[in-house]
Amino acid sequence: MRIKDIIRSEQAHKIAKLYPLTLGGSVLLILAALLLVRSFLIRDPYELVLSVIAIVVLAVLALLGRLQAAQFGKLHVQWDTSVPLVAQMPGESQQSVEAQRLTGITMKPFLWYRVHFLVWGKLLAGRDAWMRMTHEVSTAGEAVVPLHFSIPLCGVLDATGVLYIGDIFGLTRARFGYPIRRRLSVEPAVFPEEINIHVEAAEKTEEKQSQLNSDEDKYYMREYAPGDRFRDINWKTSSRLHQLFTRIAPVALEQTKIIAVEFRNYRDAGPETLQSIVHLSHLKSWLVSFVRTVKEQNPDFIFQIVTGHGIKKVQSKEDISRFSEELAGMMFQGDPGVVEAVPQTDEIFIFTTPYDRLLPALLPRYTQRTINIVRTLAESWSGGTTRRQLALFKPSDNLPLPGVWALRRDGVIRQPGVEHSGARIVGQEVVEARLV
Repeated sequence: MRIKDIIRSEQAHKIAKLYPLTLGGSVLLILAALLLVRSFLIRDPYELVLSVIAIVVLAVLALLGRLQAAQFGKLHVQWDTSVPLVAQMPGESQQSVEAQRLTGITMKPFLWYRVHFLVWGKLLAGRDAWMRMTHEVSTAGEAVVPLHFSIPLCGVLDATGVLYIGDIFGLTRARFGYPIRRRLSVEPAVFPEEINIHVEAAEKTEEKQSQLNSDEDKYYMREYAPGDRFRDINWKTSSRLHQLFTRIAPVALEQTKIIAVEFRNYRDAGPETLQSIVHLSHLKSWLVSFVRTVKEQNPDFIFQIVTGHGIKKVQSKEDISRFSEELAGMMFQGDPGVVEAVPQTDEIFIFTTPYDRLLPALLPRYTQRTINIVRTLAESWSGGTTRRQLALFKPSDNLPLPGVWALRRDGVIRQPGVEHSGARIVGQEVVEARLV
């Protein structure tokens, strides 16, 4: 967030902190004031009483809210972001995923009041594609409040959250504490179904030597432990050190499978469109789902993933989580050519979109390898493949609101031809993007 934005946000927060009424409360106050003036003009005691009651009720609600806010302001309320934000697949319920939390609310408000946490921000889903989002939760005093965000696309979220006490009628509010700002990665969604992409058993391997003592070519030693075989005791060393030592054979060299992957988030220069954003987000989900599925089935496999930012080595669940977070911020970019030397494996998996114009010309660099292509297809593709329709905005789901960029259209997209290059198409889906 820029310095100017922070200053403006601070100024807006101070003004909002002083003003005690919501939009509904402000409208009610204006109507009550007009009714009060009218009652004096026409000398109507009923309108006078009604207007005075409305003003007094608003004043009492605002005063009680302000008194509570002064007490709640002493609490140490935290927005717990230890759980990563993950984009949602179409039809996925918010309650089905683990949520971030609001913690530290250890007091209960008055009977007709609730503690509210309002979050607003901007999601960067592409190079020039922003989505504005708001999310609000309320609690009667629960110590832990789940925050279920409904976000359809992966990207980078700049968000600000504020706390306030509000009455159940929605007329007054009293802010407390300071704005909580977060910059969060919204990681790609994971496909609920199993990824059916076969990985060949014959793969280039990496040797990992687990021998502990580099000075011993044939064995290493440790202190004797009950249960060790009598013949394994190294009597020479034991007599010299006056302590029993056991001779242990070194562990055999482990063979670890290396899987080479290239993630091609490349396209020509130009503004983002609804189709391009959805294609890239879907490809990221496909890549993360592929890595997770293969890793669960083969824990010893290591991935070396080539991106426009270099090679990422993924060999543990923690590495997958870190890569997924980095992947969220990788937008479309120009093709840099060969970033680094691609691992010399027997086969390679290439993840690409229909915007990758240079792919057919670059495939010959993977000579003497099995090339596996996983790709998204344009809506104009008429082949018999799986079609996945992604709606970007549904008013009933309280999803982020896209900007004008979502109205841009690509027109007809020509799918890069790779069918005659010797590459195998191991996965492809037609992605249909819809605004509503």
